[in-house]
Amino acid sequence: MKWIRPLPMTKEALEAFFSAKMRCEVTVELTSYQGTFIRFSMTSSKQARLSLHRFFLRASSEILEHAIFYLRDKKKRSLGILRLFFEQPFFAKSTAMLPQKVVGACYDLREVYRDVENRYLPYPIDPFLGWFTRPKKSQHSLTYGAFSRTDWLIKINDLLDRETVPRYFLEYVIYHEALHAICPPQLSRAGRVFVHTKKFKLWEKKFPKLSEALAFEKTFFLNYLREQSHGRT
Repeated sequence: MKWIRPLPMTKEALEAFFSAKMRCEVTVELTSYQGTFIRFSMTSSKQARLSLHRFFLRASSEILEHAIFYLRDKKKRSLGILRLFFEQPFFAKSTAMLPQKVVGACYDLREVYRDVENRYLPYPIDPFLGWFTRPKKSQHSLTYGAFSRTDWLIKINDLLDRETVPRYFLEYVIYHEALHAICPPQLSRAGRVFVHTKKFKLWEKKFPKLSEALAFEKTFFLNYLREQSHGRT
């Protein structure tokens, strides 16, 4: 599916569009929260509140129609198309990016990324880089890295910024996240969004120390759970 980048809309134009389609007075609230990029609720029999991500200010008429199909008819394929819309590269490298901590106590993410790019990636992707800190509360899962196509940002958990973490594992995590830039998500006929596509998995298998990295990941996670059970941070 190809996207055409439209001219920016206004909040008032979105309110007029959704009011006409939903047959009630819709008040639009624009947010920057990606976790829930569209949320609709009736406040009375003739009034509703619609929370939308600011990306909808640049949505095409086709995308807005799919928003209606999702809100009115709960069509899963339309929801999948909306999710893909938020993955499009024309939103990359946001000028609103906050400064990221790149140099850690043990690893410089720029240096490690350059090695990964030169040795493993088919072409440079030139991402923003940064460490992130896990929440202080106890967890039963662990995110090692994340890629945001919106901000063209690779974030790495600062738990990996320690001497006990081998460089090849950090390289693997960065490589994995970089592949998300190279292999964008795909939409199935049923409306499901696949992040780890066949192309992604083929490229991931090319990492030279994949088996070692996956083995270390299991060990690291078990040690992390032990730390959590003993109340360490």
